[in-house]
Order: sequence, then structure tokens, then C-alpha cells
Amino acid sequence: MKNTKETLMEKTKAELNIELALVGNNITASKLKNTSKEVLVQMIMDVETAQMIKEEVNHNEDCLCDICSEQKLTSENAETQKSVDQLNIELEKRIGENETWTCPTCKTETTDFPAVSRRDNKTEICSQCGTNEAIEDFKNKGESKPVILTNKWNADDQKEPTSIDEMFESTMHKKLKDLKLDDVKGLSDVKKAKMKDKPNYGLLYNQFRNALVEQGLNLFVGRDNRNGEMKALTHVKGMQWAVLITKSGFRFELFMMDDEKNINEMYLKLKPEAQKKLATQVPTGKSNRYKICISHEGFDAVEHAKAFRVFHKYLMVGINELYPQETEKKSKTA
Repeated sequence: MKNTKETLMEKTKAELNIELALVGNNITASKLKNTSKEVLVQMIMDVETAQMIKEEVNHNEDCLCDICSEQKLTSENAETQKSVDQLNIELEKRIGENETWTCPTCKTETTDFPAVSRRDNKTEICSQCGTNEAIEDFKNKGESKPVILTNKWNADDQKEPTSIDEMFESTMHKKLKDLKLDDVKGLSDVKKAKMKDKPNYGLLYNQFRNALVEQGLNLFVGRDNRNGEMKALTHVKGMQWAVLITKSGFRFELFMMDDEKNINEMYLKLKPEAQKKLATQVPTGKSNRYKICISHEGFDAVEHAKAFRVFHKYLMVGINELYPQETEKKSKTA
């Protein structure tokens, strides 16, 4: 210890203040005036004692004191910064060299800085292939599986394809192309895979309406998508057609508000084969709509227009039988 209590007591308060300043404890003049000499001496003794204890501690690699912890953290930060600086130097050097290299995935020559493949986390690929892998993983919900195209044709098909288009054309799509209006199966054979992305409803409604016009049905001419559906009037008061595009496909409806009796009578007038394909539904939630309906998966507007024409044809049989006078009246007016 540098000072003893006796030697400190012999000094004046001004000298004790200097001693305090030397050990890093500065006090103001007003506090010095109001502090007794004994207290000043004890403050100096406490600081010097604490310093002696620190100096006598045996510091090693396992020491957890504040001093050692701070030194270790400083050392680790220095090593990290050194590694980062080295990587930056290599990166700048490589960019500056502007070397031409070939992407192992797409075989394209490039001078761009490479990306690391998600497939093995080490193969360097071009930035475009890296972007493609990221999009692919997103579509596969995080599954890093490569997409492999194959030219194997489904054994259930009758003949070998003659082109790429035929190879990827589904058997169901071929059936839809050959759909006959007199075939009631057209009401349920429109099956397509569900879309993962949200469909463009406005575009689909326009395509569907135009496809109907080409087939001679002008029901929805001048009609637009409102509140998630496209509706058209029939010649029967209170009875309407509706086409709705859902998250998985199309739904066709013939409905009446608060009129379960007439909807049920209409259903009973349908041909037996049509009754098997169609269904009646009562209102749900806040709706007051009684309807005859059918749903189809997929978003091929042209093929769905063909199916709607079949739907329309079979329901018109019931409408004409239940409302013959109104049908004749409309024909005369036309």
C-alpha cells in the first residue's frame, strides 16, 4: 500500500484531495469543504485496497473476472474483423480480375460474381441459376429438390407422343376437346389441377364470356364480375344464372331468392342423368339463395364455357316445361 492511515492523517485536506485525484476519485470544492479529514482518508484507503486485490488475482484462460472477459471479447472481435477484412480483400481481388467462368448448371460463360447453390451449399453457380433455385424452393415450400424433366409417356395413353406439346397434354384435356353437348358427362368432366397462385379473376371472366359468345350463348354479354360473380337474367321473374370463380375453379348456378319450392320443382323436371350430376342447395349464412348448381376444378375458361353450355341446355328443359307461357311470350317479343 502506498500510504498508511497515519501518514495520510498528517496531510491537509487539500493534499488529500490531490491523493484522491491520483486514484481517480475527483470531488468538488463544496463537497471537499463539507467532508471530514477522516472520511477523505478512508476513501483513499478503500481505493488503494481495491487496486491491490485486483493486482493479486491469478488471471488465466478460465478466469471469469470483468477484466479477463473484456480482454477475451476484444481479442475475439479483432479475430472476426481480421477474417472479414481478408474476405473483403479476396472479393475485391476477384471482382477486379474479371475472370470468365462457366456455370456448371446452365453451362453459360459469365464474369459475374457467383452464387452458392442451395443444393449442396458449396457449388458456385451463376446468379440467374441461384435465383431460379430460390424460386423453385419457394414453390416447393422450402424443399430443395431439383426439378427433373422426363420424356417418359404415361403408359395409360394409347400412343407415343409426336411432339413436346403432346407429351405434356393431359388425357383429360383431350377428352374436353372432344366434348359433345349431348353428352351429360360434360357437366362433371372438367377437372384440372388447382392453382397455387391467386387467379386473375377479371381476365378469366372475360375469357369465359367471350368463349360462350363463340358457342352461340350471349347470356353474359354486357355483364361484368360484381361481388365475385357474373350474373345474367332468365325470362322467368326472379330466376337468374350465375357463374362464380372460386379458389379452385368455376361454379355454375341457377338460383331464385327465397323460393325453395320452384327450385325443387325445376330440379325434378330435369332428366335423370342430369339430376345425378347436379345438386340443389339451400341458403347458408346471410344468403337467401336457393339454387341448382355444379362445381368444376381448374381455370381453363374455354373448356368451362363448353361445360356451362351443357349445364344451360339441360336446365332449359325444365324452364321451358315449367314456364311455357313465359317462353312463348319472350319468343314473340324477340
